[in-house]
Amino acid sequence: WGGGKNANEDVGGGYHLVWARDLYQVFTAYLALGDTAAANRALDFLFNIQQKADGSFPQNSWLDGRNGWGGLQMDEVSYPLIMAYQLKRFDKATYENHVKKAADFLVKNGPKTPQERWEEKGGYSPSTIAAEIAGLVCAADIAKRNGDETSANLYLKTADDWQSNIEKWTATTNGKFGDGNYYVRLTANGKPDAGEQIELSNSSGKFAENEIVDAGFLELVRLGIKSPDDPLIVKSLKVIDAQIKINTPNGEAFYRYNHDGYGEQPDGRRWNFDGTYSGIGRLWALLSGERGQYELAQAVLFDEKLTNSVLQRSYHSKKPEKTTESQVLFKEAESRLDSMAKFANEGLMIPEQIWDKADTPKNIDKQFVPELKFGEGTGSATPLAWSMAQFIRLAVNLQAGKNLDTPDVVYNRYVKDKKGADSSQITDPLITQKDIDNLPVKNSNSLTSPSTKKDDCETAKSYLFDDSKILQTLPLRTEKYPTVFGGRGEKETSIRFAYFGLEKDVEIVGDFTAWKPCGIKFKDVNGLPNIHPLTLKFPNTARVEYKLIVDGKWINDPLNPNKVDNGVGGENSFFTMPDYQPTVWDKGDLPKLDEFDLNAKTYGPGKIKVYLPPNYSASTERFPVLYLEDGTEYFNKTRAAVQQENLVKAGQVKPFIIVLIDPKDRMKDYWANDVWADFVAGEVVPAVDAKYRTIKSRDGRALLGASLGGVTSVWTALKHPETFARVGGQSSSFWIDDGRVIKELGKLDAAKTPFKFYFDTGTLEGVENSRQVNVLLRGKGFPVVYEEAETGHNWTSWRDRLADAYLALWKN
Repeated sequence: WGGGKNANEDVGGGYHLVWARDLYQVFTAYLALGDTAAANRALDFLFNIQQKADGSFPQNSWLDGRNGWGGLQMDEVSYPLIMAYQLKRFDKATYENHVKKAADFLVKNGPKTPQERWEEKGGYSPSTIAAEIAGLVCAADIAKRNGDETSANLYLKTADDWQSNIEKWTATTNGKFGDGNYYVRLTANGKPDAGEQIELSNSSGKFAENEIVDAGFLELVRLGIKSPDDPLIVKSLKVIDAQIKINTPNGEAFYRYNHDGYGEQPDGRRWNFDGTYSGIGRLWALLSGERGQYELAQAVLFDEKLTNSVLQRSYHSKKPEKTTESQVLFKEAESRLDSMAKFANEGLMIPEQIWDKADTPKNIDKQFVPELKFGEGTGSATPLAWSMAQFIRLAVNLQAGKNLDTPDVVYNRYVKDKKGADSSQITDPLITQKDIDNLPVKNSNSLTSPSTKKDDCETAKSYLFDDSKILQTLPLRTEKYPTVFGGRGEKETSIRFAYFGLEKDVEIVGDFTAWKPCGIKFKDVNGLPNIHPLTLKFPNTARVEYKLIVDGKWINDPLNPNKVDNGVGGENSFFTMPDYQPTVWDKGDLPKLDEFDLNAKTYGPGKIKVYLPPNYSASTERFPVLYLEDGTEYFNKTRAAVQQENLVKAGQVKPFIIVLIDPKDRMKDYWANDVWADFVAGEVVPAVDAKYRTIKSRDGRALLGASLGGVTSVWTALKHPETFARVGGQSSSFWIDDGRVIKELGKLDAAKTPFKFYFDTGTLEGVENSRQVNVLLRGKGFPVVYEEAETGHNWTSWRDRLADAYLALWKN
């Protein structure tokens, strides 16, 4: 700023300090120009001079690395990871000494940031989260190249988790602009619909978070995390254009965000350094370049979709043969470059900010502020390195016909291969106990589906398949249904259902709809009122349980002979896709159980059933003990004891005792209940230790359960860490009470209370909370084995993964 700090005086810093974010922007310009030597020097400075021992980077620093302003911005921790990937710095030393440390810091401390890119507020920022996700995916690639598959998996799982939650954390559905659904600048607590207030910096005032917008979400496109035609991106841009875009004589320009206070005072005097900060934020030149890169990405996508040909920049011709939408978009992107050039001063220096009004103030500080003209530079930093780098980057990208700074490994994962969640979906809060009581449990599974979010039906509809071609061949009664179209080795395969009858309304529900009606209905065939076909698509490894709702009545599929106990006294129909593999460890006869009486102080008299390994009687050794919630169900439906015996025979695990614990009132006892936890740790464990030859230490005891049983296993360990060291949960219902158990897990310290964890879940039931727990615990340094399978919330799924749980819990 004119009138700001002088770099040759010891005045405590200023724009002459080094920001990792700005150096990244300069790096992209060097790389675009082909100056890899300069690009490498930039990364060397960040890694060798700036990076801290914990892997993080300072808000800014002096040239010798001394700390500047003392803040922490998570995008600045992320950008060096992208730089390392794009420079192909894959050597072991760079990975172990720099990349891994920074990535581990991100996992442990993200995605929330103490400061976002405008350096004024902390919270959940779309632009920061974009950098974090891209940085982790780049770090994962480098980790794989160094043989560190464990870290690579952790980084990818974390990135995927954050990618699937961006909208929940940063997009409002009840805002005051447009249709109410758009990205906001920032949320303090990841709750954009809550109406929380944000007090803007520079004395700008206090506003609801969903009323403050910026275009930082475009980083999601530039860094390869969202497609440019993503519906929420498109809707949010309309809000940006309506709220913070200004047409100047030199072209369109944009404010950082509405109600910004970082700029000249209303009468044109310089930004005041006296602490009153009564300025007004002006237009930022670099934001026009960011919009140009978005339009370039749009043009590339449009051309790829329509022509599948190599991009041809024919718009340079005076008389193009034809006008296409991609050419128009290229023109728009090129106009952004022209505007940035016009924003520059006579010395071709592009400023930070440009004047936003036709009126020229008369009381400006001419010593520090230039003559203020509409669409030209203010007294802000000129040139701003970020602005200059953005201009160079856009120019070279236009020449290349694509955004060269988009990391291909990120784009391929989230846009090309669509690993992330559908970005048009906004995740609503999870259900309460009252909602649980109203669920149609009698028609679903035994243990309450853990997904049950309002957007489940949107997810369920993604399994619909366009069967217009298949319908040319009508279903025949002589065929077997459901029928799979496709074979082994494919990622997804279509499966066709049929219902024959005069009933008018036939709908399918199941694992993939969270066992609630979502309007996925069988079709009517013209002229044939008794034939109703439906085609869905599922991953090739999927196993799915389902029912039909026929004119309001829940029934099993009459044409499908495959049925299974649903845990509530009935059956579900089910089907398996071509690559589904059931467990191989459950073959054999159920062994006999031992049992003893326990007169508990809390729950009164009862019996405790115990499985003793075959060599227990003939041995004098002591055995570890697994305390199994829903024990009788586990014993019968997953063949828990049989699986252990087979694993022991195969030399995979050593024998252990299994104590089968059954709840008195499942919905009460298993709802992360302290009374139940005290009962298990304080009464059952001492009784078992007194009666059997057990290893009487926390390391000799494990807890395991499914659904709510998984939650109560975790809760019991948290309340009694002196008793248990090994904890497992299958499809654990971490959503209860708005993530109460997850919050408690967040308080753990691996150095003080070491645990060993196993968790799994099915992708058809919702993976968000289980992934969150996996990332949380791994980030804290706990050993965690985490698995996902293309299945739902049912006993067969848990049976298929039980051997993995045993291996994870008992293999040291």
